[in-house]
Amino acid sequence: MLCNGIACDDGYWARVWPLLAVDHRVVRWHYRGHGRSGSPANREEVIVASVVRDLAAVAGAAEVDRAVLVGHSYGVQVIAEAYRAHPELVAGLVAVAGAFGHPLGTLLGRDPGVLLFPLIELAMWPAPRAATEVLRAGLRSPLAYWIGRAIGGIGARAPRETLEAYFEHVAGLDPDVLLRMFRAMQAHSSADILPTIAVPTVVLSGGDDGMTPPRRARRMAETIPGAELLELPGATHVLPIEEPEAVDTAVRRVVARAEWPA
Repeated sequence: MLCNGIACDDGYWARVWPLLAVDHRVVRWHYRGHGRSGSPANREEVIVASVVRDLAAVAGAAEVDRAVLVGHSYGVQVIAEAYRAHPELVAGLVAVAGAFGHPLGTLLGRDPGVLLFPLIELAMWPAPRAATEVLRAGLRSPLAYWIGRAIGGIGARAPRETLEAYFEHVAGLDPDVLLRMFRAMQAHSSADILPTIAVPTVVLSGGDDGMTPPRRARRMAETIPGAELLELPGATHVLPIEEPEAVDTAVRRVVARAEWPA
């Protein structure tokens, strides 16, 4: 089961899932308010726990009893919490370019989200529709791609057309839902569950990831018993787009080590 980052549909996996689907069943799904999933009826229900409940519902509907969970970015928090809530479902974990919690880190010992998110809300408050249109225009311009390159979120090996399709998807999302999800993501941590994880786990990290630095992946791998760390030089935050073969290999390593029902 492939678990996306915030603001992503399954475009990030477009170069990965065909490799896996050659000889495995692959389940792709969209979070509330993303891709082909409708907006949440309750906008407060976009916390990590809500997403995990949706994951379990998707697994049930797809008749999946046990699976390797693969999470990218925010999806790393999702799969860690899925292990906490539904350990019987999880045969193994693959964490790709993500953090186990508080992905923005800390600034001078404080959570930067405490200041950042209210400032964003304040900036949008006087004219939310106008602010949304400005944001969408920016996402649909070439500037979005080059900003991503500048901050280490996008590497030169990532096909530009794939990223442009991603920005187009983001431009169509409800900014209020996204802001609520980002706020919940930054407030959440799965640090306490990591030492209890008892399934095969691989942690993938891009050596040039400016959004989730490699040191955070190393810490995760050191905390999860028996976890394997794969750090890819030159790769960035869009690792599934840049290095699909490496992600495919990591998933297969976990599948081979996982315990499956007879």
